[in-house]
Amino acid sequence: MISSRQHPLVKLCRELHSAKGRKKHGLFLVEGQNSVEQLRRSDFVVRHFLDESSATPEILAYASDAQTATKTLAIAEIPAPIIDFDFEGILLVLDGVGDPGNVGTLLRAADAAGASGVVLTQGSCDVWNPKTVRSAAGSLFSLPIVNLENRSSEAVCAWLHSHEIPIFTAEAHGGVSPYETAFPRRGALVLGNERHGVSPVWEAAAKKLTLPMWGNAESLNVAMAGTLLLYAWRMGEKS
Repeated sequence: MISSRQHPLVKLCRELHSAKGRKKHGLFLVEGQNSVEQLRRSDFVVRHFLDESSATPEILAYASDAQTATKTLAIAEIPAPIIDFDFEGILLVLDGVGDPGNVGTLLRAADAAGASGVVLTQGSCDVWNPKTVRSAAGSLFSLPIVNLENRSSEAVCAWLHSHEIPIFTAEAHGGVSPYETAFPRRGALVLGNERHGVSPVWEAAAKKLTLPMWGNAESLNVAMAGTLLLYAWRMGEKS
């Protein structure tokens, strides 16, 4: 039974709270029973488990990054990047989305909507951040993360063009309603930074989508908007 904060496994968990620690070890932290069960069923390589049979509640709380108590932790290997892949369906592109909770929620929504994969451009948060992993609620383990060698917005946009993938961007104003759009069965949905929206490089490359607003709200949180757009796409796909 682990009861010391100086135990090597506990110290490793704490290191994995930071991007520097994750990069150093090539590992990431998974918290919570449901996420750990999803991890067990995936192809990810699991290095260690910690639960109430192997560590005290105080140590589990200290090792975790979560605000609420967790009874199960796992440490897994960060997989080798998927540099390129063939896909059908929706590819979700997160262009500088920085909040780990938003990214995790969008991964979960993309998985639920049957997206084929996710690309995160430079400036987006680390997908292996513990908060992202928690917010994704296991979807991170079943949704391909495409990690291009050059993740700049310009490079990702060029990559999509080279694969002849239709591009749609989410805009707060000035776009067409997704509920009046016939979506292709294969395409990319680009969601931008929480404050600044998508990068200018997408301006001439994409069709703009704007969710209609019937109340006084100026816009929606990127995770909420992205979820609605993913489902609108699936409902509006051309047969």
